[in-house]
This record gives sequence, structure tokens and C-alpha cells, in this order.
Amino acid sequence: MSATFDYSQLHNGSTMACLSIKALIYKLSYSMHSFMAVLASDQVWFHAPMSLTRSISRKSTND
Repeated sequence: MSATFDYSQLHNGSTMACLSIKALIYKLSYSMHSFMAVLASDQVWFHAPMSLTRSISRKSTND
């Protein structure tokens, strides 16, 4: 291993890491936005209680 250090290599690596972290954060925020949009839609609030009551009634009949 040589004692000379390649700073350009380090800089490229750090910028790549920074870009990937930014992309990850962007993807996470995008998925969160779509998730919130789904939650905000009326369909979820219409379907979720129905499926919930259906599963509860199914559990009570299974007992």
C-alpha cells in the first residue's frame, strides 16, 4: 500500500455517497407523499372500516 493519498478518489467517493443519500431521502419522501395521498383519498376511509368490520365478524364467527 502506497503512502500517497488520492484526494480526487476520496472526493468522488464522498460525492457519490452524498448523491445516493440524497436519492434515498428523495425516494423516501416520495413514497411518504404517495402514502399520505392514499390515506387522504376517500376510498381508503371507505374500504378500511368495511374490511376491518369484516375481519372482526370473521374472527367472532371462528370462535
